[in-house]
Amino acid sequence: KPKRKKKKSQPVKKRLWEGWIEGNHSHLEGQIFIVISKKDKRAVTSLLKNFRKRKTDEEIFYNLCFCLMAPPTTYASNRTSVQELIDADFFHTDLTTEQVETIVTRTRFFRNKANYLAEMKLQFPTLLLDVRAERNVSKQRDMLVHRVKGMGMKAASHFLRNMGEENLAIIDSHI
Repeated sequence: KPKRKKKKSQPVKKRLWEGWIEGNHSHLEGQIFIVISKKDKRAVTSLLKNFRKRKTDEEIFYNLCFCLMAPPTTYASNRTSVQELIDADFFHTDLTTEQVETIVTRTRFFRNKANYLAEMKLQFPTLLLDVRAERNVSKQRDMLVHRVKGMGMKAASHFLRNMGEENLAIIDSHI
């Protein structure tokens, strides 16, 4: 077999949304920049626009279900479980905890999560009013964490971000 010639690695210029990375950038110290392709920028921009759209109470409810079931479940499994909750009309129908368990079996810790969902559903109307009445996003997040069993800071931040809040950091320990 003929040996392949190794290609010399070429330095790559990465493009930021703001422009090319060149020169002295000491004035940017402490700033965070994301290197992203134009295609990904369009996708992220579209997603952020969707987050800002006004949502119905039912959409908010199912988004809260999604965020409550997320840790540590895959996106695909969680999305399928939420779709099955929608198909069962969980928002309008009184399902037993056992029925909810059957629907969310593909999520990790499904028995606990079924209990969390059932408890959250009971308090959802007043919880939603209280979260909407509170203008401070940190207090909204604290309210969710303290009142929704199974909801942590990260899931509460995801939920609020999905509802259009932009002044939250969602920190993952894997970064």
